[in-house]
Amino acid sequence: MRLLLLLFLLPIFCFSQIIIFPDPNLKAKLVSANTTNSAAFNSLNQNIKIDTNNDGEIQVSEALLVNQLYLYQANISNMQGIAYFTNLTLLYLAYNNIATADFTGLIHLQRLSTSYNPITSVNVTNLQYLKNFNSGYNFYTSLDFSTNPLLDDAYIINNPNLNYINLKNGKMQLVGQQARVTYCWTNLPNLTTICADDFEIATLQDFFTTCNTTNITSISSNCQLNTNTTAVNKFEIFPNPFNTNFTIVSEELFENSNLEIYNYLGMKIIDKKIDSYATVIDLSNYSTGTYLVKIVTDNTIQTKKIIKL
Repeated sequence: MRLLLLLFLLPIFCFSQIIIFPDPNLKAKLVSANTTNSAAFNSLNQNIKIDTNNDGEIQVSEALLVNQLYLYQANISNMQGIAYFTNLTLLYLAYNNIATADFTGLIHLQRLSTSYNPITSVNVTNLQYLKNFNSGYNFYTSLDFSTNPLLDDAYIINNPNLNYINLKNGKMQLVGQQARVTYCWTNLPNLTTICADDFEIATLQDFFTTCNTTNITSISSNCQLNTNTTAVNKFEIFPNPFNTNFTIVSEELFENSNLEIYNYLGMKIIDKKIDSYATVIDLSNYSTGTYLVKIVTDNTIQTKKIIKL
């Protein structure tokens, strides 16, 4: 009887060890990792193959051997399944198509780069070892590092929608002070509010003054999100995805509104005034991919992601 029970449970047990990745591109990138393509490294900093048993799947036991992942230029859009790589200390995701991501399961993560993705939100809550965060050419509206007690090295550039950052984590930030590079946070036109620890406010003020950043109006220890710039999304876009052009419509008149469109690199390709209920936009001369549509009024910023086929 026990033998029959074991035979019944064995396939279920084995199946449970295989990680399910809804995004085939993420799975393909992981399965293709080998000892020469620098996609995965172990804790000894050795380039490794993840799919060691060559079954075309990734088991939990295989994921646990990975310490660093470089998943760039793989057209990944969904990170579900990555949470099983709980021994990761570094995750590099540049040049993909990720819109949202939750990294809270990566409890040992120290370094994270999300650059060059149309990503609008990221969850790094309670990552106790996260020290370095690199964000360039993304579409975040806010970033919250208040539960990352070791984070002191944030590099944030070319995020056109970013309006709020919470750096109040009990750690002095190294903005502009790293030995590896000296830099300014650039192309953050809507960043107005930063929450920080009392002891680092002066350092941040000096940093932004030196960088000639004039749009930041508040650096304080009062962590209240500025709701005047929160996206409200009262407009619609069709068709989406589209081939050559699309239409933006609203039940309310776009009065004194400005339309901005950004490509996946965060570069503004269209900037125009709109004052009607419907506006047709022609992107026939632009490449396929993901774009961000942004409508700015006196007290709101509305955004939507669109895809050109």
